[in-house]
Amino acid sequence: MAKRLARDKARHDRAALRAESVNASSSDVSELRTRIAALTECHHIDYDPTDWAAVAARGEVERPVRASINEAAARKALAGYRPSLIERLFGLDQDRRRALTARVAEAASKDEAAYRAARKVADDHNAEVQFAVRLLELDVRTINTSLAENTSLDDVGPAIEGLRLHVPTRGRLVAVVSGLELEDMPDEEIVVSAARAVFRPLSRSAMAELHRRNLCSAALRVAAEVLSACPVEWVEVVLECDITDRINQQVERAPVLHVKIGHRALVDMALETVDPVQAVTDFGARMNWSPAEGCEPIETPDLALPVAA
Repeated sequence: MAKRLARDKARHDRAALRAESVNASSSDVSELRTRIAALTECHHIDYDPTDWAAVAARGEVERPVRASINEAAARKALAGYRPSLIERLFGLDQDRRRALTARVAEAASKDEAAYRAARKVADDHNAEVQFAVRLLELDVRTINTSLAENTSLDDVGPAIEGLRLHVPTRGRLVAVVSGLELEDMPDEEIVVSAARAVFRPLSRSAMAELHRRNLCSAALRVAAEVLSACPVEWVEVVLECDITDRINQQVERAPVLHVKIGHRALVDMALETVDPVQAVTDFGARMNWSPAEGCEPIETPDLALPVAA
């Protein structure tokens, strides 16, 4: 509700500004283009996933055994010290013994540092292997951690409202995306001519097309990020949106897009240039959309989708 109120206020304020002037500045043009790109081109990334299966296959290594090679050598030097006649005559033997004793402490510290460094390497390796194994098991908490630490999913923020993961059956991963509403799309365009640039209202069908491109772009981006963060061959992406019932005007969140996207297909796809609607269509997406009505709810009984918190 707060989001809709803020959106309606922003539109009201824009309408007041347009009543005074419809001229658009160069910064207005740039800002609108940037906003549309963030909504409809968020899939423009380089798909380069980590091979988590290979990481898991490395296996864990044993922790190193603490060694005292340097300390032992220093103690041997101290125990074997025999002062010369000159050292005894001038009392230099005590200084020499103190120096050799100090070297024992230094050597012990060096051995400890080497052990700690080797242990850290082993612990880091084992932690990464254990992490990869949990990913292979489709542990949702681990996948969420991987998404946060190993992907750029946070950058997609303007194009979606949230993401939650769902494992309806063993080996099946579903990414449920809270998508934007049709009303979240820009409601005006800027027409640039040789003389000037002016704002013009965007038709409902044009807004619906922007919304469709936004949903398809978001589906591709989320699929790429999840497949980068988790060692699965396929991920199902479901986009949910708030839909306003045309009869009673009640707003309900419902799935509007369901698509299954594969890792190997993304490897062969140039995400930086692909058309999102065509790509999602080629993946066999389920989506009820028309220029007049925009997106309408689809049925997903086989997914048993969890309710958003």
